[in-house]
Amino acid sequence: MAEKLQTKGKDQLALWGALAVFLGGASYGFMAPLIKIVGSKGFAWTQIMPAQSYGGLVLFAVAFGVSLLRGGRWKHVDARDWVRMLALGASTGLTNLSYNFCLTNVSASMGVTLLFQYVWMGIAIQAFMAKKPPVAMEALAAIIVLVGTVGASGVLDGTLTLNLPGLLTGLGAALGYSVFLLISPRAGVDVPMMQRGLITCMGSCLVAIFVCPTWLFGAVDLGVIGPYALVMGFFALFLPVPLIGFGSRHISGGACNILASSELPSSFLIAYLLLGEPMGIIRIAGMVIILLGIALTQVKLK
Repeated sequence: MAEKLQTKGKDQLALWGALAVFLGGASYGFMAPLIKIVGSKGFAWTQIMPAQSYGGLVLFAVAFGVSLLRGGRWKHVDARDWVRMLALGASTGLTNLSYNFCLTNVSASMGVTLLFQYVWMGIAIQAFMAKKPPVAMEALAAIIVLVGTVGASGVLDGTLTLNLPGLLTGLGAALGYSVFLLISPRAGVDVPMMQRGLITCMGSCLVAIFVCPTWLFGAVDLGVIGPYALVMGFFALFLPVPLIGFGSRHISGGACNILASSELPSSFLIAYLLLGEPMGIIRIAGMVIILLGIALTQVKLK
C-alpha cells in the first residue's frame, strides 16, 4: 500500500513538473514580440536586455521579501550551488543578450526559429560530454529540426528576413538556451524557489552590468522603460526560471526539451496577434516539423 502511494505521489509530481515546464516554455514565447515592441519605442538592444534582468531581480526580491514575512528564511547555500545558480543566471543573461541583438536584425518568428536550434545543439553537447555519438533517432531528430527550420523561417514563401549578424546571434542564443536547460536541473536543487530565482537573477544582472553599466545612472529613462522591464522580467525570468527549475527535477531531460518547446507555437501566435507577422501554411508546417523533431528525441529504437 505504501509503495502504491509512493508511486502515485511520484506520478503526480511528474504531472505537475510537466505542466510547469510547458508553462515555463510558453512564457518565453512572449519575449520576441515584447522585445520588438520595446525596440519600437526607441530603446537599443543594449538597454532592453538589462531591463529584463533588473525587472526579474525586482520581482524575485519582492516575492522573496513576502516569503520572509510569511515565516520563510534564507537558506544557507554552499559555494558550489552559488556558482551553479549564478552560472544559470549568466547563461540566461547571455542568451537574452544574443536574442535581443538577433531581433534587431530579423523578425520575431525568425528569431524564435533560430533559437530552436538548441535541439540539435543540446544533442551535440550531450554526445560530447558522453564521448560517444548520438543515437540514430537523435541524429534523425536533429535533421528533421533543420528541415523544419527551412519552412518556419519563411525562405519558401518569400518572407525570409535574415542577415549574418542576425543568424550568428540567433544561433548564439540557441547555444545559451541549451546550456540553460543543461544546468537548470543541477543548480540549487534544495534551495527554496524564490531564493533560487533571486540568486539566478543576480547572475543575469552581472551580465547586464557589463552590457550597459550606466543603465541605472540616468542612461535610460526608467519612467518609460520601467513598466516594460517588469513585464519582460516576468516572462523572461520570474515565470520560466522557477517553473523549469521545478519541473526539470521531476521529468527526464528529453521530456523537458519537448515540453519547453511550447515556446515555439506560443511565440508564433503572439507575434501574429501583436505584431501582425505572417503565419501561412508553410510556416505553420515548418513549426510542426520542428516540434516533431523534438518529440523524436524521445523515441527509443529496440
